[in-house]
Amino acid sequence: MSTRDPKATAKEIRGLCDEHNVVVNDHCVFVGGEHTMNMLVMKRLLRDPMATDRVCQLLVDLAVAQGLRPDVVLSPQLSLPAGRWFCSQQPTPVASYATKKNKSGNGLELGYGFERELAGKKVVFIDDVLSRGTTTGWAANLAGGYGGELIGALYIADRGQVDHKHIPVPEGGLIIGTKIKLSQWSEEECRETPGRPCNHGIPVNTTFGHGAEFMARIERGQAT
Repeated sequence: MSTRDPKATAKEIRGLCDEHNVVVNDHCVFVGGEHTMNMLVMKRLLRDPMATDRVCQLLVDLAVAQGLRPDVVLSPQLSLPAGRWFCSQQPTPVASYATKKNKSGNGLELGYGFERELAGKKVVFIDDVLSRGTTTGWAANLAGGYGGELIGALYIADRGQVDHKHIPVPEGGLIIGTKIKLSQWSEEECRETPGRPCNHGIPVNTTFGHGAEFMARIERGQAT
């Protein structure tokens, strides 16, 4: 069993994030419509296979220390490296599946009939950033809907916007690599409060986050 210090892990993961410039200090928009001056662009780290593999190893070490022994690893983009590290630390095999949004956009699916293979399995979900916990809920619904059980959720970073007690995993099942606190304001607060980016006339970044959707809505005259 891993005995790695969580503080040392958090420091190393934060160092990798900083090395890959994952924090974009610009006026961006989150998926929920909130405005910020600090956006996490974790894909800057994930395009580096060595850094990605190391981060997965560190997260799995923490998970194993908490006693997590999954049969299945689900992830939009990290299932294979995470699954490999789980396989290296437990005697039982681990299956890895890539998740994607379902057609309605309000849940996850695997495709190819792989959902049926979740029956009776202990499932771990891994993703890059914990924002509102929505995707973890989708993972729990996916596992439970096919007879499995979500026993853990692993995240590279937590941006500090959700109460962990609302994450649908058992106690000890939420594994956070590092915490990166970000600013956040409602659209109205951003527009009406002096000094906020909207009020100050700072342009919205349309490359990262959901700024492009926000600007399209503004152009249609649908501002809140």
